[in-house]
Amino acid sequence: MKSLREQGIINFLNIATVYQYKNYKQLPDFARRCIEEFSADYVRLRPFDPWGEVGMKEWMMDVRNVYHPEHKDFLEVMKDPHLSHPKVHEWSGGRESGLGPEPYVKTRTMFSIIQNIFCDERFMDRLLALSHGKKIVVYGMTAVGKALASRLKNDNMLAYCLDRKMDGLEYLGVPIYGINHF
Repeated sequence: MKSLREQGIINFLNIATVYQYKNYKQLPDFARRCIEEFSADYVRLRPFDPWGEVGMKEWMMDVRNVYHPEHKDFLEVMKDPHLSHPKVHEWSGGRESGLGPEPYVKTRTMFSIIQNIFCDERFMDRLLALSHGKKIVVYGMTAVGKALASRLKNDNMLAYCLDRKMDGLEYLGVPIYGINHF
C-alpha cells in the first residue's frame, strides 16, 4: 500500500474501523500502522453503535458506556498520542454512549414483572377488575408482552395483540396487528 501511495497509483487512502470491547485496546497500534506502514491520508475510528434492540451482547460491546466495566480503561487507551494524530479521526463526536445500565435494570424489571404475572395469585383478579370484564389487548410482544398474552389467553381474557413489527403474525393463535392497522 505504501509503495502504491508513493508511486501515485493510490491518490487518497482512507482506512476505517469500528471499535468495540474486543478491539479498542488495539486502536493506537492500528492508527500507527495506518499512518506509518500504509501512508493513509485519513484514519476513521467509528464506535460500535447498536442499531436495533439492545441486549446484553450489544451492551457489552459498547465501551463508550460509562457503566461498562472497561470504560475507564477505554478512556486511558484513547489518550494515546497516536490517536490524536491529525490524520486520525474519532467519529463518536466525543460523546459517551447513551445506553446506560439498561440491560441490568431491564433484566431485573422484566423478571419481576413476569414473576408478578405468573406467581401473584391476585394478579388476574386485579386485572379483571381493571378491565371491567372486557377482553384485554397486549401492546408490545417483548418477553413481558408474550408472558402476559400467554396468561390472558389461558384465562380467555385476550382480545388480540399489537406490535408494529409483527403486524399480520399470530402468537399462540391470537392475531397480532400493527399500530397502523386500525
